[in-house]
Amino acid sequence: MRQRITAIIFLILLGGITIYVWKGKNWFAEQHYLQRTKNEAFIRNELKEKFLQLQDQSQELLQDFMDQAYGISLLPDQQLELTAGWSVDIRETPIFPPIFDYKYIYIATPSQLSAISKKNGELQWNFRLESTPARIELLDANRLLVLSTAGELHCLHRNTGSLLWLKELTCEPDIEFKKNNLFQISLNRYQRLDSSIILVLSKNEIYLLNIFDGELAGKYESDDEIDFISEFDDIERCIYLTHKGRLSKLNFRIKA
Repeated sequence: MRQRITAIIFLILLGGITIYVWKGKNWFAEQHYLQRTKNEAFIRNELKEKFLQLQDQSQELLQDFMDQAYGISLLPDQQLELTAGWSVDIRETPIFPPIFDYKYIYIATPSQLSAISKKNGELQWNFRLESTPARIELLDANRLLVLSTAGELHCLHRNTGSLLWLKELTCEPDIEFKKNNLFQISLNRYQRLDSSIILVLSKNEIYLLNIFDGELAGKYESDDEIDFISEFDDIERCIYLTHKGRLSKLNFRIKA
């Protein structure tokens, strides 16, 4: 009986070793990472929702008390001010929303890719392309990937724009460009906010709406129709927009 149990344990261990060798340790590491990421995302989302609910309820209770006791508004709706920062000319009309890292903003036009300093809007480099970009993506190790409509992958160095490698693919990339005209600015991205904010782009206007009740928290109106807007820049507390051949920085500020 003991020998049989020993044999079964040995077979289980042997099977585990076989699976490990066949799948590879990276598979197990990936499964662990995926599960941990799912758990963290679930917990973070649930906790954030509970926090927002409690915050909203506490503000309502306190406001009701102040209304009854003093007849004044202690906690008015928070207002955001959107102010223009620097603005620079770009030679061609962009075909994507701007993307950015901690130093540069990257603009794709039908014939080239440009890197522009976040600090002052100065051009850092241009990279000419023989075919139109279909997608750009920030990679690790300070690299930038450009997929062209001809099925070519260009890997560039973000600081210099120099070509690190080029690979030709046998595919036809999707070239249907979409505007980034609706997204959320979460509390964890701008912690001075009273609540998360919804950003909505409509032609030449940008609206900021409170996530709880949809009330207007701020508005920006451009003289020209806006082509694209970037995601929210956590570091600079701004977004970048392109309009009528220009790239502009739009700062977010809490009104006093």
